[in-house]
Amino acid sequence: MILKNNIIVKGIFLFIIFFILNKLETTMKLLKNRLLSTILITAQLFYFTAAHAGEAEKVWQTNGFEEPESALYDPDKKVFYVSNIKGSPIEKDGQGYISRLSNKGEITDLHWVEHLDAPKGLAISNGKLYVADMQRLHIIDTHSGQLEKSISVPNSKMLNDIAVDHQGVVYITDVLAGGIFQYKDKQIIPWISPAQLSHPNGLFIKGNTLFVATWGKGLKEDFSTEELGSLYQIDLDSKAVTLIKDAQHIGNLDGITSINQQLIVNDWMNGNVFRRDDNGSTLLFKAAKTSADISTDGQYLIIPVMAENTVIAYDISAIK
Repeated sequence: MILKNNIIVKGIFLFIIFFILNKLETTMKLLKNRLLSTILITAQLFYFTAAHAGEAEKVWQTNGFEEPESALYDPDKKVFYVSNIKGSPIEKDGQGYISRLSNKGEITDLHWVEHLDAPKGLAISNGKLYVADMQRLHIIDTHSGQLEKSISVPNSKMLNDIAVDHQGVVYITDVLAGGIFQYKDKQIIPWISPAQLSHPNGLFIKGNTLFVATWGKGLKEDFSTEELGSLYQIDLDSKAVTLIKDAQHIGNLDGITSINQQLIVNDWMNGNVFRRDDNGSTLLFKAAKTSADISTDGQYLIIPVMAENTVIAYDISAIK
């Protein structure tokens, strides 16, 4: 009887010990999780406080477009040009067009140039507006609005952005096929191969350097990618392609421009807008998803938002 009672007592004692240890383990896990959560939240708050000492201020917003992909300022005429895809971005349907806006963002001519396919990137040089449109490069006279020439680009799939250097040489990305084409002396030739640069999108020239924002590698049917895009720089003389290491894998990058000597680049999928300078890459603010080919009028950041059929001007000068 005494032996039996001892066994019962020992069993109860072991149960109590097990219960206490189990509770202790659970409590430690909770404390650990809370500590990790606190550290994470504190780190996030520190990061966003550091990156967002100010806010992006919306200066003006203009609606009424149809899948606006690019918005470009013409400093000579003090107007904006906006490319409207109007439909599928990968179809040649003749529905696309270019709009013209005042320097305050007011629409002055919604259908300034019509009967394009899926126009995207824009660039201006010597009174000519260059338009990337599927497998063609259009040249439009900015004085008359007349389509002067449409040039087919062999072996291209979906031409996207355009930049023009100080000598008038035109560079065009192909976001689907990859690589960059060059238009020089009335001829289009492959300039950077797809093997050198996969799915390039936005272009911006600063001095003798061509900056390229890429969409990312492993492109899927819904335009998402297995690997996020990065920033690259290309020497216009040597054609050397260099990855900017502090701006790699940051998003499905679309447009790229420069404000106050700082590169600004945006992520189409998530709406993130980044700044890249000597201190590295910083998330400035979050714009709308499907924010496309950004630009500037020299003061404000201009963002066309495809899914919302709008163009927005932001003052980002308060963001430190």
